[in-house]
Amino acid sequence: MLIIRDLVFKGRKSFGEFLAAGEGIATNVLTDRLERLESAGVITRRRDPVNGTKFIYGLTERGIGLVPLLLEMIAWSGRHDRRTPVSKKFLRELENNRDEVTRRTIRDIRNRPYSSRPGGR
Repeated sequence: MLIIRDLVFKGRKSFGEFLAAGEGIATNVLTDRLERLESAGVITRRRDPVNGTKFIYGLTERGIGLVPLLLEMIAWSGRHDRRTPVSKKFLRELENNRDEVTRRTIRDIRNRPYSSRPGGR
Protein backbone atom coordinates (compact mmCIF):
# COMPACT_ATOMS: atom_id res chain seq x y z
CA MET A 1 0.00 0.00 0.00
CA LEU A 2 2.97 2.35 0.51
CA ILE A 3 3.83 2.21 -3.18
CA ILE A 4 0.19 2.84 -4.09
CA ARG A 5 0.06 5.72 -1.60
CA ASP A 6 3.22 7.21 -3.07
CA LEU A 7 1.84 6.95 -6.62
CA VAL A 8 -1.48 8.51 -5.65
CA PHE A 9 -0.55 11.23 -3.16
CA LYS A 10 3.19 11.81 -3.12
CA GLY A 11 3.86 12.14 -6.84
CA ARG A 12 6.52 9.46 -6.74
CA LYS A 13 6.83 7.42 -9.90
CA SER A 14 10.38 6.03 -10.19
CA PHE A 15 12.37 3.39 -8.33
CA GLY A 16 14.71 6.05 -6.93
CA GLU A 17 11.81 8.16 -5.66
CA PHE A 18 10.23 5.15 -3.92
CA LEU A 19 13.59 4.23 -2.42
CA ALA A 20 14.16 7.76 -1.12
CA ALA A 21 10.67 7.94 0.43
CA GLY A 22 12.05 7.42 3.92
CA GLU A 23 10.42 4.07 4.62
CA GLY A 24 13.81 2.34 4.82
CA ILE A 25 12.86 -0.36 2.33
CA ALA A 26 15.72 -2.46 0.97
CA THR A 27 16.30 -2.31 -2.78
CA ASN A 28 15.63 -6.04 -3.24
CA VAL A 29 12.35 -5.78 -1.32
CA LEU A 30 11.27 -2.74 -3.35
CA THR A 31 12.15 -4.54 -6.59
CA ASP A 32 10.10 -7.54 -5.48
CA ARG A 33 7.08 -5.40 -4.52
CA LEU A 34 7.13 -3.49 -7.80
CA GLU A 35 7.38 -6.74 -9.78
CA ARG A 36 4.48 -8.26 -7.81
CA LEU A 37 2.28 -5.21 -8.31
CA GLU A 38 3.07 -5.18 -12.02
CA SER A 39 2.40 -8.94 -12.34
CA ALA A 40 -0.92 -8.47 -10.53
CA GLY A 41 -1.91 -5.76 -13.00
CA VAL A 42 -1.99 -3.02 -10.35
CA ILE A 43 0.82 -0.88 -11.81
CA THR A 44 2.52 -0.40 -15.15
CA ARG A 45 6.18 0.16 -15.84
CA ARG A 46 7.32 2.23 -18.80
CA ARG A 47 10.63 3.65 -19.90
CA ASP A 48 11.09 7.26 -18.88
CA PRO A 49 10.87 9.29 -22.11
CA VAL A 50 13.44 11.76 -20.75
CA ASN A 51 15.92 9.23 -19.36
CA GLY A 52 15.71 5.91 -21.18
CA THR A 53 17.66 4.11 -18.45
CA LYS A 54 14.90 4.74 -15.89
CA PHE A 55 11.39 3.38 -15.59
CA ILE A 56 8.26 5.28 -14.67
CA TYR A 57 5.49 3.52 -12.75
CA GLY A 58 1.79 4.35 -12.87
CA LEU A 59 -1.48 2.86 -11.74
CA THR A 60 -3.62 0.69 -14.00
CA GLU A 61 -7.40 0.77 -13.81
CA ARG A 62 -7.12 -2.14 -11.37
CA GLY A 63 -4.76 -0.06 -9.24
CA ILE A 64 -7.03 2.97 -9.45
CA GLY A 65 -9.73 0.71 -8.01
CA LEU A 66 -7.75 0.73 -4.75
CA VAL A 67 -8.18 4.51 -4.30
CA PRO A 68 -11.44 4.25 -2.28
CA LEU A 69 -9.75 1.75 0.06
CA LEU A 70 -6.74 4.01 0.48
CA LEU A 71 -8.96 7.00 1.22
CA GLU A 72 -10.92 4.96 3.76
CA MET A 73 -7.67 4.02 5.49
CA ILE A 74 -6.66 7.69 5.59
CA ALA A 75 -10.04 8.64 7.08
CA TRP A 76 -9.78 5.86 9.69
CA SER A 77 -6.27 6.92 10.60
CA GLY A 78 -7.36 10.55 10.88
CA ARG A 79 -10.07 9.55 13.35
CA HIS A 80 -7.90 7.27 15.47
CA ASP A 81 -4.29 8.48 15.26
CA ARG A 82 -3.43 12.08 16.08
CA ARG A 83 -0.02 11.62 14.44
CA THR A 84 -1.54 11.02 11.00
CA PRO A 85 0.51 13.18 8.62
CA VAL A 86 -2.52 14.39 6.66
CA SER A 87 -3.87 17.91 6.88
CA LYS A 88 -6.95 18.45 9.02
CA LYS A 89 -8.52 20.27 6.08
CA PHE A 90 -8.16 17.21 3.83
CA LEU A 91 -9.51 14.92 6.57
CA ARG A 92 -12.58 17.17 7.02
CA GLU A 93 -13.17 17.27 3.27
CA LEU A 94 -12.81 13.49 3.12
CA GLU A 95 -15.29 12.97 5.96
CA ASN A 96 -17.80 15.47 4.57
CA ASN A 97 -17.63 14.57 0.89
CA ARG A 98 -15.88 11.24 0.36
CA ASP A 99 -17.45 10.60 -3.05
CA GLU A 100 -16.24 13.92 -4.47
CA VAL A 101 -12.72 13.45 -3.04
CA THR A 102 -12.64 9.96 -4.55
CA ARG A 103 -13.82 11.18 -7.97
CA ARG A 104 -11.32 14.06 -7.97
CA THR A 105 -8.43 11.83 -6.90
CA ILE A 106 -9.19 9.27 -9.61
CA ARG A 107 -9.60 12.01 -12.24
CA ASP A 108 -6.23 13.48 -11.27
CA ILE A 109 -4.52 10.08 -11.52
CA ARG A 110 -5.98 9.44 -14.96
CA ASN A 111 -4.78 12.83 -16.21
CA ARG A 112 -1.15 12.28 -15.22
CA PRO A 113 1.38 11.94 -18.01
CA TYR A 114 2.37 8.42 -16.89
CA SER A 115 -1.19 7.15 -16.58
CA SER A 116 -1.81 3.75 -18.16
CA ARG A 117 -5.16 5.03 -19.35
CA PRO A 118 -5.28 5.90 -23.06
CA GLY A 119 -6.36 9.47 -22.19
CA GLY A 120 -3.27 10.04 -20.02
CA ARG A 121 -0.97 12.59 -21.55
